[in-house]
Amino acid sequence: MGQFLVSEESSKKFAVSLVKKLLQNYSSFFDKKNAVLNSDGRRILNDIIRECLKIFPERHELCKNARREPTLKNIRKLAELFLPPSDVDELIHEGVSASWIRKRKIRRKK
Repeated sequence: MGQFLVSEESSKKFAVSLVKKLLQNYSSFFDKKNAVLNSDGRRILNDIIRECLKIFPERHELCKNARREPTLKNIRKLAELFLPPSDVDELIHEGVSASWIRKRKIRRKK
């Protein structure tokens, strides 16, 4: 008694918002050389995995792999549980493009 039960829909909305945050801010959450999540990105990934396991408990293997090897490839597979592949592609493209544009502006200022 007294437990707060979160609906599947609210878990999905929360996970989608976290996936978008992670992919749209590529330069903030991914290592520049290896396309692997940094420590801040891993914190967000853990929240995504927690929500994912509430909704898709049968996908624990995918979650385990993403946590073990938090590469862009594995994050993409996880993101495709919540969003259509075309949306995931678009988010990745936005994040990487924004990262590249910011990098060019910084270089020009020097």
